[in-house]
Amino acid sequence: VADLDPLIERVIFRCLEQDPAKRPATALQVAAALPGGDPLAAALAAGETPSPEMVAAAPKEGALRPVAAVSLLVSLLVMVAALIFLSKEVTLYRKVPLEKSPEVLRDRALAVNRKLGYVEPPADSAFGMGLDSDYLTYVRDTDASITRWDRLKTGQPAAIYFWYRQSPRAFDVSNGEGVEETSPAQDISSMTTVTLDTVGRLRSFYAVSQHQSTPTQTKPDWSVLFTESGLDFSQFQSVPPAWTPRQAYDVRAAWEGSYPNQPELKVRVEAAAFEGRPVFFEMMDPWDRPPEEVAAIGSIRQRALVILLLTVFITVMVGGALLAWRNLRLGRGDRKGATRLAIFIWVAFFIRWLFTSHHVLNATEAQNFISNTQLAVFWACFFWGVYIAFEPFVRRRWPGRIISWTRLLAGGWRDPLVGRDILIGSVVGTAFILCNFYLAAEVPRWFGAPPRVPWFDYGPTQLLGVRSLVGGLLGQVFGTLNQVFVLLFLLFLLRVVFRKDWLAGMAMWLLGGLALSLTHQTLVGIPFAFLGSFLLVGCLYRFGLLATTAASFFLHIIIFFPITSEFSAWYAADFVGVLIVALGLAVFGFFTSLAGQPLFRGDMLEE
Repeated sequence: VADLDPLIERVIFRCLEQDPAKRPATALQVAAALPGGDPLAAALAAGETPSPEMVAAAPKEGALRPVAAVSLLVSLLVMVAALIFLSKEVTLYRKVPLEKSPEVLRDRALAVNRKLGYVEPPADSAFGMGLDSDYLTYVRDTDASITRWDRLKTGQPAAIYFWYRQSPRAFDVSNGEGVEETSPAQDISSMTTVTLDTVGRLRSFYAVSQHQSTPTQTKPDWSVLFTESGLDFSQFQSVPPAWTPRQAYDVRAAWEGSYPNQPELKVRVEAAAFEGRPVFFEMMDPWDRPPEEVAAIGSIRQRALVILLLTVFITVMVGGALLAWRNLRLGRGDRKGATRLAIFIWVAFFIRWLFTSHHVLNATEAQNFISNTQLAVFWACFFWGVYIAFEPFVRRRWPGRIISWTRLLAGGWRDPLVGRDILIGSVVGTAFILCNFYLAAEVPRWFGAPPRVPWFDYGPTQLLGVRSLVGGLLGQVFGTLNQVFVLLFLLFLLRVVFRKDWLAGMAMWLLGGLALSLTHQTLVGIPFAFLGSFLLVGCLYRFGLLATTAASFFLHIIIFFPITSEFSAWYAADFVGVLIVALGLAVFGFFTSLAGQPLFRGDMLEE
């Protein structure tokens, strides 16, 4: 005993105290008192649940060796370069003419309104971008050539189009959803909707004309509509109208012809006017059908995906509510961490609404403010409840997977383990996109197969430039946390069912691979889907919650923001902004993970 460390000697004598009240109550207290002890490991060995503070204070170091950190950062940069290079072949917005910015197209839409007789200055207006997915499906089903998507370069018919709406009164956005192409309803006199292709040619026109102070029987000049659409009126043959406009009209007409740049593609033009002014104009393509003929349900693959996602979400919501109630009754759960997370969600959601909603200073704006505040509170409470539901179980069974997350919630954002997980997550998320979307689309083309439908998800940005950058990024923060919490909660449920960690991980990999396979259009994408699932599940299983959150955030912003090598394009501003955010996070993780180690040492190349 004389040779023992004095601190160890005191611990031993405390354990031998005759009075039980003076002895350590648990093995955890003994471990915490020993020099260099691991209280977290001792708590787990004793079958106890460590506290959030103990998890955050676990003696787990996250510093990476310089060579490992540099390798991860270089890998990330190489993959980002590959994404930029491949975007020309994989993404839709690189295949259509997008030389004109939304602001230019907006001015063009205003000019079309004036030329068609709607000269009154609007009290409110909105614009955005849309996608004609039926056109893409038509090309996929009727053209099996390797160059089938080259036709999109003409811009007509429009795969991506621009829409502009104006109204003599403020749009009714009391539903909190903002202004879309068809919402709110077009039911006010002189309200108009114009859609243009990305070159600026008229694609469709709708107007409400319920009353005129000086009625006239002037015959409309239909050739003006054709000129604005880039069509030669003399090359079209008059035919009986077949589509009934929803707007009031007193004369209508129809023609059939072909597109100038695709003469093999027939087009039908329908138009109507009311008291001399056009109220309806639309170009009907071979893939356009009346609404009553369109199937109300999607393909088997789409329905299976929807059912799978709804099942997972409902399971998480119901199971989370029950477990959260149980943990609250038993006094479990990291309430401080859950509250910090909920506050962050509320602030992010509210700021996103400020940047993305349609704001008009009237009574509706106050109502919209209240409803969106309530919605933000709902999602904050939802995440609070889900976090309370799964966090105690993860802390008991897999505390190592939330050490960096707990440290970050506690304010330790400069911790090397936090930096390490952010850096690793950025690499995993970028690799997921490169594998599951880009390579899955490109590899078949390398072997002569017809390329798949180009990837395009205009999501929150809607290709609207810098104006929506902040709202889009915050929207992806929200989507990231939603996805990662569902994944971790699902892994916990699978662990309860299968009783073994490796079986739960295997089941989750198969489930994720199945879900991702349903998003692919051909069987070729299935191996890439399961590889992508392996990356995400492996990241969650090996590195934990924070690394998976970083991975999910990176894949979200890469999916929902345009990637381009043409930095002169108007939408490149969004890409540059996102690139700065993404690489900034990765570089922060890189330097933080070094924990002050010099980047260049004499023995670095020998490691």
